[in-house]
Amino acid sequence: MLVSLVHAMLKVAGSLVLTVTILVLLVAILLWGMAVEAKCGATVAKFGIYGSWWFNALGLILGINSAAAIVLRWPWKLQHLGFIIPHLGLIVLLIGCFVSRHYGIEATLAVFEGESSDLAYKGSSQHAELDGQQHFSLRVIPSDGSEKTGEPIVVPFTSGPFNWDDYRKATLEFFVWSLAHRDQGVLYDRDGVRLEVLDYFSNSEIVPAADQSGFSVRALPFDKSDSPPHLRQAFVRLTVDDRSEEFWMPCSSPDRLESLSLAIPKKLLRKSVTGKGRRVNLSFAPESFHIGYTIFLRKAWRKLDPGTRQPSFYGSEIDLVPNEYATPSSFPKYDNLLVTLNAPLDFADPAFSGRSYRMFQSTMNGPYNPEEVGLKLGESAYLSGFTLNYDPGRGLTYVGCLLICAGIVVAYFVKLKNP
Repeated sequence: MLVSLVHAMLKVAGSLVLTVTILVLLVAILLWGMAVEAKCGATVAKFGIYGSWWFNALGLILGINSAAAIVLRWPWKLQHLGFIIPHLGLIVLLIGCFVSRHYGIEATLAVFEGESSDLAYKGSSQHAELDGQQHFSLRVIPSDGSEKTGEPIVVPFTSGPFNWDDYRKATLEFFVWSLAHRDQGVLYDRDGVRLEVLDYFSNSEIVPAADQSGFSVRALPFDKSDSPPHLRQAFVRLTVDDRSEEFWMPCSSPDRLESLSLAIPKKLLRKSVTGKGRRVNLSFAPESFHIGYTIFLRKAWRKLDPGTRQPSFYGSEIDLVPNEYATPSSFPKYDNLLVTLNAPLDFADPAFSGRSYRMFQSTMNGPYNPEEVGLKLGESAYLSGFTLNYDPGRGLTYVGCLLICAGIVVAYFVKLKNP
């Protein structure tokens, strides 16, 4: 009885009708995703489609369908190889995509000429709005002024790429955006400290008051481009013991160029609420981490298309120097490495065992007046932007694709041999 029930369930799960249905749906969704990406950008497509729970569920169903179809062919014979290998490749490919999606890292790191940095920020100016790659930081300070020992309380925040007013005013074209996950309301509530997000602007500006006594916040329309950088702000309510305050918090990294371009007043970057015998400081920033190499930018250069101001090529000459985050500290130093648009650099991260990055030259800004950005150089300087990509599922996806191709070849020859 049980065997018959299991066999019946396998027949349903591995049926050809289910396979065709899923593949047709995937083709339609991918076409839709291409249209969305062309109109609204990759961030919106990831938020509403590729990163959604229902798209992941569809991939899981396809994997179960492939696994059930393989099991139903038991006992396997030589003529089954052309069927089993591509289905196995599809399963491996889906697992690789899952691993990349949940454990991969894409971060940005910017360095001025003649300076160095080891601090990377997850995501770009828009991508940081997804996957909890921006966060609030709460630090409790006793009334005597001495900071409480220990790390600050980090509260991840997933906002989505739109102004939340767009949801309320129904200005979004597709209802599916409302189904995608975003953090709203209470994010943290413990030991008398409560943090709530009441509203959010993915693109906004700070406007000084007419009497210069304060600032007001104004939302800007959705913009899929990353240039100029978008000013993201959250309207929060912070409660400490029996006292609550509501205010806008700009999301900003301590990057000199970003602070310069967004013109964020320093007093808005941190807010404080005082309760009973303690004060809580709140800040809002993209998630960051230190790599085990300090990147020193020796020289950055770019070439322009003739007769235009559009760059046709740019590259950077860098050194990789092990720092205090390297464990162990015996990693070698690398000098005069070249990173260009078409030549990424691969290196292992001494701060995280088993993690390796592929570093791309992603942007080149400037030249800037040294005084404007706080440099000590006597001449104008460029700012190089690098993208760090860590993809632990890349090998699985490659193996999955090879298995699918090999399975097609095997199926062709096995059919010829056994017509």
